[in-house]
Amino acid sequence: MCKDKYLSSYKKLAVQTKKDGNMIERSANPISFSLYVAILQWGIESDNMFIWFWTLCQWNCMARCASIDPLSFHNFAVAQDLIKCKYDDSNMDKDGEKLCKKNMYANPFDLCRCWWTAMGLYCALNVEILSKGEKFFLAPGVKERAGAVRYHEQLIELMKQKRS
Repeated sequence: MCKDKYLSSYKKLAVQTKKDGNMIERSANPISFSLYVAILQWGIESDNMFIWFWTLCQWNCMARCASIDPLSFHNFAVAQDLIKCKYDDSNMDKDGEKLCKKNMYANPFDLCRCWWTAMGLYCALNVEILSKGEKFFLAPGVKERAGAVRYHEQLIELMKQKRS
């Protein structure tokens, strides 16, 4: 009972603090389109197909790294002129019952931003690893989030190279 009163009071105080502009919120800011395109180009220029394909997956699925990390072949289905992607689950829907499909189209005008092209090249270059399991970014026996860690490490290294 006392805990409920405290939480209710705290929520009211937080709302008022936010209205007054005194609350600092920690949230991830989306990257700009120009930075997105630059990351794709840098990935290609440095022969880092992992960065290129992961970034395209994340952008096209409008997803966090945690959703991209476990992507597998079974998450995708071809439908006429597009590929549909549906995650197995999410933070808010652990049963995966309310998840919507993400539509991913080819981009014949800019192959750097074409998910289909990136997937084809990524699979062709990683056929040995992909033949052992169906996950794009996680080898069999590797813990989830390892792909996200690898992506972040490689992205940081790529940014360091481009900054100098």
